[in-house]
This record gives sequence, structure tokens and C-alpha cells, in this order.
Amino acid sequence: MMKFSSKKNQPVLEMDRSPQEAMLDLVAIAGIVASFVVVITNWETLPDRIPTHFDFAGNVNRFSPKNILWIFSLSSTFSFFLLKVISRYPHTFNYPIAITPENAAVQYRLALNMMYWLRAEMIWLFTLIQWQMIAVAKSPSDRFNSLVVFLLLVIVFCTVGVYLWRAWQARS
Repeated sequence: MMKFSSKKNQPVLEMDRSPQEAMLDLVAIAGIVASFVVVITNWETLPDRIPTHFDFAGNVNRFSPKNILWIFSLSSTFSFFLLKVISRYPHTFNYPIAITPENAAVQYRLALNMMYWLRAEMIWLFTLIQWQMIAVAKSPSDRFNSLVVFLLLVIVFCTVGVYLWRAWQARS
């Protein structure tokens, strides 16, 4: 007998982690480690106040204490574990199509796959922003490379777009 969630009336299925999702876990963890390593290895050489906000041209328009760098590392770590817990309950997600007992397994797998990709992309985005802030702090003549962040954001939107397309294709 299939169990259904009480709120959304969607089937409750146990979903094992796929090999690709396991690999994406490792990519995300590598991003978290890189985030901490970049701060630790640069801490002593950073000024007390570092650039934390940039205009579209990459010029600094706000400074903050260097402790702010830890927020990126801690946010990445917290997000990783929060999304890890949430991914155990795909029957509670909102889907762009109706979930039925026939399509639930495919739709849940697609949504979980998207979540794993987005988590890894988000963690590396935070790490890249943190690295760029450190680079500009250590070399004031440098500017923040907005293009790289823009490209990473495009990748995030493409990930969502691919998910929506695949979910629509697998709707029956």
C-alpha cells in the first residue's frame, strides 16, 4: 500500500541517492572546504577592513570587517546540511506538474537531482565571491570580476530551466 502525504496528497517514496548525486555531494563539500581554506590561508595578510560590496563595474563601494568572510563559509555549510535534510522529503516539494503514483518516482528524482546541482553551484558561487573579495582586499588595484559571478548565475538559471524542461517531458 502506497503512503500519501497528508498536505499535498503526493505519494511518499524512499529515494536513494544516485551516483551522480553522491558525486555532487563531494563537489559541494569540496566547495565548503575551499571556502574555509581560502579564508584561513589568507587571514593574516588581509587588512582589518575588506571590500564587501561592488558596483556593476567591479569597483568597491563598501568595506566591512574581515570577519564577514566567515559568513560565506558558514552559510555554505549551513545550506549544505539544510538542503540535505530537505532532500529527504521530496513529497513535500512544489512541482510544476501534478504528481501521481505513476510519475512520482521520476519527478522526485528530477527534483532531487536539480537540488543537488543547485546546492553545489550555490556553494561554489559563495566560494568564488569570497575568493574575489579577498583578491581585491589584497590588491586594491584589482576589481571584482562581475562576469564570472554573472556566468555562474546563468548556470544556476540553466539548471532550473533544464529541470523544468525535463519535468515537463516526464509529466505522464
